[in-house]
Amino acid sequence: MLRHAEEFGRGDQIGCPREHPADIGGRLAGHPHLGADRLGGEPGQDLNSQLTAVENLLETSTTPYGGVPTRLRISPSGTVRIEEFSDLQGEFPAINTARTARPYRFFWFAAGLERNLYPNALVRIDHRTGKETVFRFPEGHLPHEAVFAPRPGADAEDDGWLLMPVLDGVQNVANLSVFDARDIEAGPVYVGRLRHHLPLTFHGCFTPRVAQPH
Repeated sequence: MLRHAEEFGRGDQIGCPREHPADIGGRLAGHPHLGADRLGGEPGQDLNSQLTAVENLLETSTTPYGGVPTRLRISPSGTVRIEEFSDLQGEFPAINTARTARPYRFFWFAAGLERNLYPNALVRIDHRTGKETVFRFPEGHLPHEAVFAPRPGADAEDDGWLLMPVLDGVQNVANLSVFDARDIEAGPVYVGRLRHHLPLTFHGCFTPRVAQPH
């Protein structure tokens, strides 16, 4: 899970400067890759109201993008132990869904490096070794939720691909970036580009039962 700092009464311990939404909107509008000249519209307008969510986030949260990867351990007696196991912050944690409600070793998520207000990286964490692997997207590209798609016949937990929609704020279009789940540092093995953008909170899932050849 990814725990936000304001949860569990810890909101005042992790802070970043609060700003008025108008100030944030103006700063985003002037961003070289997210501004109105790139996304269309007048200064202060956002992409399908999605950037407004970023402004509202700073009004309600003391943290930058996302939460901190956290593990909850529940003992037979009912005691709950909270363990933060990474300093990175992000959202949309993903695992191999075959491991749901079972022990798992790997998970991936969209992260905001350097306390960014929006996601700019894909991260893989190995729970067994603690190793963190990071792929940073080009400036102006915002990754969404990664979905794990297992390789047909695979036995290893991380043998498959990550399907990740990405908003290209430079060209104002979206793409589907496909990563080898074992080697995200190498970058996408395939990028399928759309002719339009997708909302920043676009979600999805993978199933092999759809669009099977007959």
